[in-house]
Amino acid sequence: MQYEQCMLIKLDLEKIDFDLIKRLIDQKKYENVHEFIKLSIKNQLEEENSFKKNSGDLKKSILVDNKLSITDNTWKEKIPHIISKKSDSTVPEKKLIWSFYNRFFPVKIIVHKFGDMMGKENETEFDLFDVQRGCYEFAHEIVSKLKQFEKENHFTRNSKISTGLPTPEIELEGLKGKKRKLKQDKLDSSKRRFMEHFVGTFNKKSNLINGASFTLGLLNFHPTSDSFTISLSKLGKEFAMLKNPILDDGILTTGNFSFEETKFIFEQILPKFSLEHTIVKNIIQNLKESPLNSDELDKILQKFDKDICEFYDISSQDIEKKDKTIVQTRIAIMGRLYELKIVFWNIDKLGKSTYELNSKLIQNLESKLVKNSNLKSNDYHGQDIHNKDFRNLDLTGANFSDTNIEGTKFDGSNLSNANFLNADISTSSFRDTNLSNANFVNAKLIHSVCSNANFRNANLRVKKIGNVEFQNTVLDGAKLPHEFLKPEKYLIMFE
Repeated sequence: MQYEQCMLIKLDLEKIDFDLIKRLIDQKKYENVHEFIKLSIKNQLEEENSFKKNSGDLKKSILVDNKLSITDNTWKEKIPHIISKKSDSTVPEKKLIWSFYNRFFPVKIIVHKFGDMMGKENETEFDLFDVQRGCYEFAHEIVSKLKQFEKENHFTRNSKISTGLPTPEIELEGLKGKKRKLKQDKLDSSKRRFMEHFVGTFNKKSNLINGASFTLGLLNFHPTSDSFTISLSKLGKEFAMLKNPILDDGILTTGNFSFEETKFIFEQILPKFSLEHTIVKNIIQNLKESPLNSDELDKILQKFDKDICEFYDISSQDIEKKDKTIVQTRIAIMGRLYELKIVFWNIDKLGKSTYELNSKLIQNLESKLVKNSNLKSNDYHGQDIHNKDFRNLDLTGANFSDTNIEGTKFDGSNLSNANFLNADISTSSFRDTNLSNANFVNAKLIHSVCSNANFRNANLRVKKIGNVEFQNTVLDGAKLPHEFLKPEKYLIMFE
């Protein structure tokens, strides 16, 4: 008679790992914890055996001429045709991006892997644990190679492309005793942080999933009668499909993102966070004039300290904590701008940071917004430029008289002293726009959004107005049309 070998095992599990195992058992994917451990050991042995057989080939494919071999990207041809039956869920607006020290590259890895899972399994919805595990394994594979590249090329702390990714297990090699225990604790902590913080974790109190990918609107949460599933949102699918220099081409020398990805984050994701969007625009405007050090940037941020403290629930009386939060916020925001190559970030021997604007990239971003070689400087008189993107531009004194600009976006731009005489501005957007002293005489302003705009001393004696949103709008000194007194007729919406 043959007997199976018995093994008495004591496991020090992270709570998240234990909870995930328990959930799998509750979902009847495994009979009990013994079956789970037995199969885990078997799978690991098979993986180790496979690794030994192919280790020679793997070592050759890791890094060749600063290139990285990672994954098959054929899923990108498949997922546009995989349609979810459930609509995108809405994410509550937040003023700042989720936390202090985070970057966008980890969430790019997550949507990339999610797309891969969709393509391989022809499904649109997955269990949170399956996504956490799949994304962690993918990120772990990547970070091992990134760390190697950073070490070989002597990357500084601020320039590392692996920021936010889990600590690789390779760092345990050669360590014993207390040092190994400390490194193992760091590894477990980074694993938990990546799975919970970047992918997401279920919050029983709110009955929602918290995490960067959900906060950014890249993943959706779908509750069911007894459980829930998650899916890639429309925005997340769009972000996943954009080509990435590291994940798609394996090139490590050009930064974390392509220009198209930077443009996408800058235009589609960042504006969802109203306060950070405003801060970033303010910082960029100041950097256009000259480089700034950390102290100078902290002074700029102090203009927003009330909102920042409110976001992080910090008492305005707690000066020490408030100042620390300002510094942490600056490092977080500038780290994200550095990752997108929007700014250059240098740290001197004393640890002081200096930031300089990547003017060429900003010019490219802004030139992509408006393309019309026939137009002279800010003079658009009589032109048909409907459905154009004029966001975040300096258009001081611009002439839009007799112009068709239906459906045009002016969000975040400076349009002070601009002339919209006889212009058709229907269905346009002026969120967070400076329109002080602008002239709208005889213009058509219908079905437009003017929330958080500044119309101080503007002439709003328009020809037609209706269905216009004026939430939190400054109208001090503005010349208003008589129709403002008849909102029931013209459906002008105020907060």
